[in-house]
Amino acid sequence: MVTNAKTVVEIIESYKGEGYIYEFCIKDEMLYCISVDRKYQPDELEIEKSESFEGEPDISGNITSGKTIVYAIAAEDGTKGILINAYGLYSPAEPARILSEIPVRKK
Repeated sequence: MVTNAKTVVEIIESYKGEGYIYEFCIKDEMLYCISVDRKYQPDELEIEKSESFEGEPDISGNITSGKTIVYAIAAEDGTKGILINAYGLYSPAEPARILSEIPVRKK
């Protein structure tokens, strides 16, 4: 879904208000939640929603170039968090591959 939100920060704050309070990142070819110090297999997760932006956030959170997607992700253990992934000419392929293995909630 392409959004009309002004900044990535606004979407992150919105998701946090919905309970997606943790931060996910890619570590050792798995999704990792920093706050709970746990790695998750794709079948333990579900992408519940996402917002796409044409452009990457600069330091102030404004969109500049490329493409950024903010994911709201839930784990089967109840952990809910956010992953931000930027796509562009020099982006690594690993995050896209890992994210493609995580089921997406049907609307």
